[in-house]
Amino acid sequence: MPGPQIDYRRVARAAAATALGLPIVGAVYLRLKYGPTLADDIVKLYHSYQVLKRLQNLQKNNFFMVDFFELRAKETPDKPFLLYRDDSFTYGEVDGEGNKLARFMMSQGGLGCKDSAAILMLNDPGFIISWLAFSKLGVKTAFLNYNLKGRALLHCIKACKVKAIMCGKEPQLLEELETIMPDILDLGIKVWVLGEVSERPLSSGMTQVQTWNERSDPIPRSVRDGITANDVSVYIFTSGTTGFPKPAKLSHYRSCGGSAVMSMQAELEPSDIFYVTLPLYHSMAFGMGLMTTIFTGCTIALGTFSPKTYWDEVRKYRANVILYIGEICRYLLAQPLALSNVLEIVKCDIETAEPIRDANGKCILADPGETGLLVTKVDDLYHFDGYMADKKTNEKKLVRNVKKIGDVYFNSGDLMMADKEGYLYFRDRLGDTFRWKGENVATTEVAEMLSAFPAIAECNVYGVLVPGQEGRAGMAALKLSKDHNFDPKDLHDYITKVLPLYACPKFLRITEEISTTTTFKHKKVELAKEGFDLNVISDPLYFLDADKKTYVPLNNDVMRRILIGQARL
Repeated sequence: MPGPQIDYRRVARAAAATALGLPIVGAVYLRLKYGPTLADDIVKLYHSYQVLKRLQNLQKNNFFMVDFFELRAKETPDKPFLLYRDDSFTYGEVDGEGNKLARFMMSQGGLGCKDSAAILMLNDPGFIISWLAFSKLGVKTAFLNYNLKGRALLHCIKACKVKAIMCGKEPQLLEELETIMPDILDLGIKVWVLGEVSERPLSSGMTQVQTWNERSDPIPRSVRDGITANDVSVYIFTSGTTGFPKPAKLSHYRSCGGSAVMSMQAELEPSDIFYVTLPLYHSMAFGMGLMTTIFTGCTIALGTFSPKTYWDEVRKYRANVILYIGEICRYLLAQPLALSNVLEIVKCDIETAEPIRDANGKCILADPGETGLLVTKVDDLYHFDGYMADKKTNEKKLVRNVKKIGDVYFNSGDLMMADKEGYLYFRDRLGDTFRWKGENVATTEVAEMLSAFPAIAECNVYGVLVPGQEGRAGMAALKLSKDHNFDPKDLHDYITKVLPLYACPKFLRITEEISTTTTFKHKKVELAKEGFDLNVISDPLYFLDADKKTYVPLNNDVMRRILIGQARL
């Protein structure tokens, strides 16, 4: 059943009155009458009103996206505008290249304001610079799908009555144009190739773009005088499901309007980095991606979509905004764990803390739902800078031959589990550390401090699970010295002075012997499994009572306080 119709103008007036001094009861009444999202609705309405007024002003003054770009280049010339592969281009640099290319076009003749031209390029800086140059001259630009061939490509060129084509240097683009060059020449269309082509001579009728001797200062705005907001800015082709692709007209006003709305709805800021992998001839990539970047004054990171490298590039560019359509999500979800290029979870021996390997010496990867050791890739992109320690110590933190012979991974020391959807869950710390209160505790450091206490002959430190708590609390199995009396209060006072509170053992277990492996390492796994369970352990147990500032015998009453959360841990 549809809800009641809301007169937002009445709501806005009422909300404004509230903001101007109506009593609190008035605001409460409005909230009850119009719902809890009233404030958000008013803010969105106000922002929409601001966008509308701004667009009306732009339309009145014939201020278009090319003008926005030139304004950005003037005000923030050194701000990064475009990230591509390993290169970064500022607003000022791209604007200068656009001016040089526009002057090259003017020197070639035959192309004027309100004429049409086409771009046949892959996703690279040349596409953006070409669009910018055409726009500076007031030329309508048709974006050609670089997958089109033969008759379909020629149809799109004819449909927009273009007088020039700016083509990329890639062989597959040049070869497709060559198949229809006789028709293009018959139509009197100029073909310019942007980027150096050295592998082969250009086909007859193609001209290599040369801008090295062109000036980069601004193109006079008078060159595009006469263009209005309702004039065509670009032609973007439909998919052609009912025949050849059809050119859809996108006006200057729509270019500005779509980018303004996108910028507002996404709450974009100039500091944002917008990652775009859709082809720039696509309306989403051009309108929602490139135009929104320019309108906002932020940075666009340009790539070509690949499910295998998508998230790697997002991290590489430090992008915090991505542009997608439904198919992109489906392709990404169909991939194995998104982090598998960087992170791996391998099976390991809990007792020795060493990865388990197959007959070929490579690590065995853990299955979804299985706990294993988290290792992270080390290469030119993901560095391991090491510790302030000797080479042998640093080498211990590296795991080699994980997925293939010769690769290197960093040993995180964390036991993790990945579910079928790729979500990671922390399970435990491995080996000689455990995590408590968000801190990693080194058992060797705690054991060293305990061993210095006169009444302790030998100790084994490990972490134990505490119901209702994250991580593991410290516990120590102690073999007492026969030469000294054990005073729990003295041990408390000593250990809380030499260790931070989170590292102090919360539980003590007094035992006759400390069990070791055949290589004389302390056995911890069984001790950790037994924890501080009074039903399993017959040895005397103690608990660090923070209120009494001493270790107290662990009995049923103390256990109850721990389990119900009354004891301070």
